[in-house]
Amino acid sequence: LYINYYKLYSDGDIVLHYTYGELTPVLKRVPWFTDNHKLIQAICFDPSATWLLVVSIDCSLYIIPALNLVDKRQKIDCKWSLNDITHFPKHFQIPEAKPTSVVWWQTLDCNQNALVGFENGTIVLISLTDGRCLGSCNITESVTQLCL
Repeated sequence: LYINYYKLYSDGDIVLHYTYGELTPVLKRVPWFTDNHKLIQAICFDPSATWLLVVSIDCSLYIIPALNLVDKRQKIDCKWSLNDITHFPKHFQIPEAKPTSVVWWQTLDCNQNALVGFENGTIVLISLTDGRCLGSCNITESVTQLCL
């Protein structure tokens, strides 16, 4: 199982590239919003490569059912919609800064969270269950990349 994404810079859409065993590779284009406030700033997969997490310039979070879009035969744990994008609007505790990085963190007890880094050095922890801001911290430099 291999899923990769490519962001088309000309129009902002997402292209998923999927390969699985001997099956023919699949390319799937996911149209993205044309509103400048929804421009993609950072993107990552969940640990199972089933869901794609996107953070936009307005700090909204979106969960895309990536695996379901490219392979309907795969069994998927349905925590979010399989038929549409799940959207969490910007939480009021998130700073007025540009997001620069996102990473999906699945805790040992299977809580699903996003860590989002910002150009002003803020890092926030957002629940992907309900969109709540669970905490934040600041560093003295811009966050360029988050890794777990």
